[in-house]
Amino acid sequence: MRYSYDISTKDKEMSYAMLVDEYLLNLGFGFNKNGTKYLRDLILTAYFTQDYEFFIESTVNKFFEINKINMTKKNFIRTIQYSIENVNHNKIKNNFYSVLNVEYDYYYLTPKNLTILFIGLLERLNKQL
Repeated sequence: MRYSYDISTKDKEMSYAMLVDEYLLNLGFGFNKNGTKYLRDLILTAYFTQDYEFFIESTVNKFFEINKINMTKKNFIRTIQYSIENVNHNKIKNNFYSVLNVEYDYYYLTPKNLTILFIGLLERLNKQL
């Protein structure tokens, strides 16, 4: 999924997709897995179409509408969950706080919770610029 939205200032310009990719790599996700790419796109869809409340089902529906994906929603979430389950555990434990500003807890390792944490991260970064 491609977004035209960019973070830009006089001295810095960065794509949101590249930024989320960088953070996911720092957390130990592998980009050779489709689930990681789907997670990135789910995070970006949630961030750019967010309402006051986040519902993963409606965000996945919006994602499917935008991208015309030929897959069931259940398989989409399973693919993301597989990527989460196969993350580099040492890397995620060591870098979780420095990336997401939250102490690591296994509870956060779900598509919904990671998406919520990344929305908060992107909002904080956007306010800093």
